Amino acid sequence: MLNYSTLLREKLPTESRTQLLRHIIICRKSTNQRIIDDNKIILFRRLHKVIIKNINTYFYMVKDKENETTYSKDDMVIESYIIYQKCLNKFQFNKYKDFIWFLNTALGRAMVRLAERENKKNNSIINAHDDEWLFTYNNDSTHSEADFTDFYIKQFNLSKLERIVLRSKVNMEKVDYFLEKHNSVTRNVYYKTLQNIKDKFKELNDDDNS
Repeated sequence: MLNYSTLLREKLPTESRTQLLRHIIICRKSTNQRIIDDNKIILFRRLHKVIIKNINTYFYMVKDKENETTYSKDDMVIESYIIYQKCLNKFQFNKYKDFIWFLNTALGRAMVRLAERENKKNNSIINAHDDEWLFTYNNDSTHSEADFTDFYIKQFNLSKLERIVLRSKVNMEKVDYFLEKHNSVTRNVYYKTLQNIKDKFKELNDDDNS
């Protein structure tokens, strides 16, 4: 059974772009329903990082110590699975290069809509079109979609390098790819910067829990 806890403990690695596309093709073309269902579940589990990231973003946007949210984390896994299935059907191989980007975009939009609905109920409105909520997911394309990186940048007062590293992590770029793009940054500096970001996240969480 898929729920938030099982996704959080998931050990299946994310596959290469080609392997992910293979799962999608099987889900679309196979005439065996059991094979289709199995592949859908396996692929969803392999995408656990992007699922968890977006669910956590939703709960960050609606956190309110005086009000309970409409959705539980397990509810959001179900919502994410519904969106994921729609993405499987709508993904165009000749138009998009990366299914993870496609899914992340769809989930990001959905989380903003659900958070807006939740916050309106509690008289706390998020405007998804404010600059602080916009972030370009750059995947050899020119798409600009709603995401939440700039919100975190302002929240944690990140340096320029910390902002670049955070965007890279949100886009799930591999370290070697990042270092190739930013050849002035050494591996040691990258990991030190990443630790600084984690420390700032931890400080804010500690403040929230105090």
